[in-house]
Amino acid sequence: AGSMLVNKGGCTVGCDPTMTMTDLCPTTTPPPPTPTAPSPTPPSPTPGDVCEVSCEEEFPKCVNFKGCESCLEELQTAGSMLVNRGGCTVGCEPSMIMTDLCPTTTPPPPTPTAPSPTPPSPTPPSPTPPS
Repeated sequence: AGSMLVNKGGCTVGCDPTMTMTDLCPTTTPPPPTPTAPSPTPPSPTPGDVCEVSCEEEFPKCVNFKGCESCLEELQTAGSMLVNRGGCTVGCEPSMIMTDLCPTTTPPPPTPTAPSPTPPSPTPPSPTPPS
């Protein structure tokens, strides 16, 4: 308790600021939270939804830099440049403008491949007993 407001201004330590004080310096403490119902989680995007306009605008830049095949794959990849920069929804359906630029079908999502069976290891020859 040695601040100028306490010593010279006669303020009480821990007092609530007056209206004049809060008008001059709005307090940064948030109001106590009011109980609210939890917000519903937004529905996850349905594959087949057409890509956003921002995605459509970023797509030609991607194609000029990387080519159609790469950019079409990026539409299926979370964290890709098109998803991050263009705001594309992973798995979105290329718009008419995008398919005019790259007239191909969207590659299907990668399917997990079963590991190829390992060939049986040859059995070592049994040692011949000394005669």
